[in-house]
Amino acid sequence: ARPLEDAFRQATQGMAAWLVDTYGFQPQNAGLLMGQVVDYKIGNLVSNAFCVACTIERRFLSARAGGSQPV
Repeated sequence: ARPLEDAFRQATQGMAAWLVDTYGFQPQNAGLLMGQVVDYKIGNLVSNAFCVACTIERRFLSARAGGSQPV
């Protein structure tokens, strides 16, 4: 197993699920958005306790606030 890759994958899956659940994105469109605007931050690389954060600036989501319509 590769713990850093696992942490990266979990962060990505979490962001995709959040975009679908909170903003009403279709999974394919969440992936397209993420491919353009996500930023990853590595928080920890010590003793196989890896931490990765996947972030998107809110300005890319402001038009979608409330998840009023699927994209």
